[in-house]
Amino acid sequence: MTVNAGLYNLTDKKYWRWDDVRGYDGVGEAGVTAPANLDRLTQPGRNFSVNVVWDI
Repeated sequence: MTVNAGLYNLTDKKYWRWDDVRGYDGVGEAGVTAPANLDRLTQPGRNFSVNVVWDI
């Protein structure tokens, strides 16, 4: 049995993945219609995960 665990974004900073926002810019879709649209693309705050693999 293998157990993996992780804690992510411990400082609770707002961040985006480049792949999610690379099409947006100051004059693009998000900049003109609603700059707040970029906030919906942020990654989660503090979070954790646990993964258990049971080899039979």
